[in-house]
Amino acid sequence: ALRADPTCVPALDALEAMAGETGDWAGLAEVMHRRLAEVRPDQAKALLQRLGSVLGERLQDEKEAMATYRVLLDLDPAHAEARLGLARLLWRAGEREESQREYGELLGQPACTTAVTAEAYLCIAQEAQAAGQASQVEAALAAALALEPDGAPLDLLVEGLQALGQENKLAECLVLREQALDEGPARNAVTRALAEVLEQ
Repeated sequence: ALRADPTCVPALDALEAMAGETGDWAGLAEVMHRRLAEVRPDQAKALLQRLGSVLGERLQDEKEAMATYRVLLDLDPAHAEARLGLARLLWRAGEREESQREYGELLGQPACTTAVTAEAYLCIAQEAQAAGQASQVEAALAAALALEPDGAPLDLLVEGLQALGQENKLAECLVLREQALDEGPARNAVTRALAEVLEQ
């Protein structure tokens, strides 16, 4: 199907599922690279987004993932998923100033979700703390926490508030999330995180 249509979503979904079962993410990335050479730039966006995700999240190839997201953002500067992927990779790589710029761009987009907004404010608070800007830390932290229980992804909430030395606030957020969620994997993950925080 990909030979006939290199952007065929069901075929890409099937390939990702196979890579998940076999662990052959490098093979999937190679297929995507080949297919990119066969499409017009305006058709490449979905492929580039998937490729960036595979490179960054599965293969831990941050340099190639960032380059892929930048190509996509050159094609579509308003592509929120690509900008978020790039912001996270830059943050992980220690490129905090550049990451902040990408998060700032996301905050300026009308489609920015509550979770992404909270994530951006947590990163802004951490960077402000590193720069010794107490009032900015307080403002960004308050903005992030005001969005609970629908705030940043769980792992980033825990990481961010621990980095800020806000264990009590973290416990409060986790209790809020636990109360707001129905039984299931998401609630179980919050319960485990809360137990770990309370043990410390």
